[in-house]
Amino acid sequence: MKVKFTVGIRNVRSLWQAGTYAMLKKELERFRYDVVDLCEVRWTGSGELEKGKLLWSGTETEHIHGVGMIFGEKARRALIEYNPVNDRSMYARFKGYPRDIIVIVAYAPTTNHSDDEVETFYEQLKQTLKTLPKKDVKIIVGDWNAKIGSDNIGFEELMGKYGVGDRNDRGESPEVHLEQITRCQNRFIRILLNLHPYSHVGCYYPELKTLNIKNLYNYHVFIFVFMFLHYQLPTSFNDFFEFGNAVQSKFTRHSPLLYTPPARITPLGESLKHTGPGIWEKLPVDIKTTNSLHLYKNKIKKYLLKKSSIFI
Repeated sequence: MKVKFTVGIRNVRSLWQAGTYAMLKKELERFRYDVVDLCEVRWTGSGELEKGKLLWSGTETEHIHGVGMIFGEKARRALIEYNPVNDRSMYARFKGYPRDIIVIVAYAPTTNHSDDEVETFYEQLKQTLKTLPKKDVKIIVGDWNAKIGSDNIGFEELMGKYGVGDRNDRGESPEVHLEQITRCQNRFIRILLNLHPYSHVGCYYPELKTLNIKNLYNYHVFIFVFMFLHYQLPTSFNDFFEFGNAVQSKFTRHSPLLYTPPARITPLGESLKHTGPGIWEKLPVDIKTTNSLHLYKNKIKKYLLKKSSIFI
């Protein structure tokens, strides 16, 4: 049985003041999580609270920097070991199958720190990774204190083009700072490398609050219809639609066929009978007549961004 393992990250800006940890716990009650990594905890020393629900690692005397981890019940039971490496990184190892899982949290120096401190941080992180079992799955998250923006010309293998904001000083040299992380993981990192509907970034977000739910469902329906029209689905779907002057679905939401298409079309539990024909008819002709699936997906995403309210 597959079990989801959810990891999050948050810069808490300090848990030193009285009551801030209680407020954080209250806020996290709204979410389902296994591990939430924390940056800027600003607690001294290292240790654990609430029978291992919270771990932290900080400096010996000063209330600066600091990292931590908050565990859900499932992760707390699966915890094998943890290591408070220093005030900028720590890791925890969890029992998994077929491989154990290691979650590493890192807090990089800000632009106020020297380049030597930045290099030392990445070197320590690399040394930490060398000590970990190679066969384990490793997840590295943290606050890297660098904005790389969306300009990836010349760095396509290191970054995508869907970053947020403008590049800051720490992001001025992607070949240096991004390759540091790349060398640590021995693989290319992919920061929003694949196209997606901008559902959580930029000025579109207030308008696209439903994109993750309803419009994302419509997006998958569009892909499903395209694949059907271009004979890219199994033959069992031959009778799923009738195409004439209008698209008509033959099955209700209770059809077992709804659980087998490659595109996941049931995030709302709806069926193509209820929404498929209507939203397909609203598509412009130039999108419907596109032959390339890749180009079709790009056009659909842009269309949903511009017309995000027509399906609500």
